[in-house]
Amino acid sequence: MSLSKYKVGAAVAVSDMERARAFYEGELASKGVAFEQYEEPGIVTDAKGIATFEGDAKVAYFKDPDGNVLSIAQAPRS
Repeated sequence: MSLSKYKVGAAVAVSDMERARAFYEGELASKGVAFEQYEEPGIVTDAKGIATFEGDAKVAYFKDPDGNVLSIAQAPRS
């Protein structure tokens, strides 16, 4: 099966999205990277760049200097 028609990205799992986002924002900003803003069907981010999904899962997306989309992600609450 070819993955060419799928968007593939890497995510770093975090247990506290707000804390992780604050930490990574400083690390990323110093390298010229910012969290992405989306307003598309299925992905809408808040002012901080965090999208909330079913079960309160949270994801914040950013692009590396080569344009690859990466993210930090908090699993849904159980």
